[in-house]
Amino acid sequence: MMRMFAIAKRILLQFFYDKRTLLLLFIAPIIVLWLLSVLLGASGYVPRVAVENLPEEYVTALEKQDVRIVDADNTKAASMLKNNRLDAILKLPEDSTTLEIQLEGSDRIANAAVLSVVADATEEYSEDARARMQKEIDSKKAEMEKKRDEIEAQIEEKKAEIERKKADAEKKIKDAKAKVKKQKQKAKKAKKKAKKQLSEMLASLPPEQQKELEKQFNSMFASFDTSGSIDFSGMDISDMSIDSIEFNTEDFDIDFKVDDYIAIQDVDRSYLHGSDDWETFDFFGPIFIALFIFVFTFITSGMSLVNERSAGTMMRFLATPVKSWQILGGYAIAFAILASAQVCVIVTAALNLIDFPNEGNVLYVVVLAVSLAIASVTFGLLVSGLAANAFQVIQLMLVFVVPQILLCGIFDLSGAPHWMQILSQALPLTYGADGMQEVMLRGSGFDIILHDLAIIWAFTCAFFILASLGLRKKHARRT
Repeated sequence: MMRMFAIAKRILLQFFYDKRTLLLLFIAPIIVLWLLSVLLGASGYVPRVAVENLPEEYVTALEKQDVRIVDADNTKAASMLKNNRLDAILKLPEDSTTLEIQLEGSDRIANAAVLSVVADATEEYSEDARARMQKEIDSKKAEMEKKRDEIEAQIEEKKAEIERKKADAEKKIKDAKAKVKKQKQKAKKAKKKAKKQLSEMLASLPPEQQKELEKQFNSMFASFDTSGSIDFSGMDISDMSIDSIEFNTEDFDIDFKVDDYIAIQDVDRSYLHGSDDWETFDFFGPIFIALFIFVFTFITSGMSLVNERSAGTMMRFLATPVKSWQILGGYAIAFAILASAQVCVIVTAALNLIDFPNEGNVLYVVVLAVSLAIASVTFGLLVSGLAANAFQVIQLMLVFVVPQILLCGIFDLSGAPHWMQILSQALPLTYGADGMQEVMLRGSGFDIILHDLAIIWAFTCAFFILASLGLRKKHARRT
């Protein structure tokens, strides 16, 4: 037991006297955790979109969402989308109710953000449109109710007028009938009296004249009318029907077209790059290829000088006339050849076995991957020169490599602090991942990735120079 404690004490004392190891042991995890907290606590991605021929109400609904609307005409918007300065173009064709969304397509986070804000804006726009339409319908119904009440009042008024005219006519007819009856009776009496008087007058005449006059008088009395008649000229019997009430039937039509209120009823999306078939892993494929090449090459080259130093080989190298940059050059060439072979295997497997999408030239993918691998080799040699042992190489990896993994594009940095965005631009893995995405996801040509390649090789030269200077100082110190 005492021996075990003695061995444990020895190891702890080694750590205690190795200040660099203690510092890396406690500080490196804190740095990584802090970076993660900043990244995961950053605000969400704000998509950039251009709009064309959209209703003002829909644009207003879009502006309420977390989105940046870019003012650009059709040609400029198409150019910006092609150059990855726009995430989508929203367009409503003439005489159509289908919103067309053309997505840039190479960024999963941007695609999801655009579709999310469009869904939210469409829902809000539809709710507002339905509310406006319901308001119009309610207003029309109220107007129809008012018109109906007015017509019903006119009908009731007309019925009352008809009843009044009917009662007046019946009264006049009744009075006229009584008057006619009275006139008939009076006429009969007058006729009877006249006959009597004529009879008395004829009795005094000679028989020949009496017969002739009696014949004329009988003819005259036969034509004498005692029936009487009713005069309807004083009665108003016109307009005795409710059919005379006029109204416009169009006032009772509810002719609402949904298209007039909800101009956008469906959504259709297309992609400048990619398709709906791309899964999440496909979008991260180019980043993973760059990341694995960089990390594995770094570990291999980072351990090299430490192992050489532990075996004493480095001391023998430094004792020879060989210069420090020549030593590192030899290491760099050897590891670059191995890294190139590794790149060919990884890229072949990624494209043929794992079926990562590739929209561009495979040769450009290989050139980028080899360049990044060589940069990782020189970076590993630089870190290896700083480390005293293999354990410190792993700890330095937490400090120098893990932040690059976090900031190379796996996480969205648009909502991260500005200093973190600047930091990501100072890391070689960022340019390697960006170049791989440009070729594999966007199909970009050599002119686009030339910028990334130039920066990667600039990092390679800087790492090689710093590693040579560091190795020279150690050589001078030992001398």
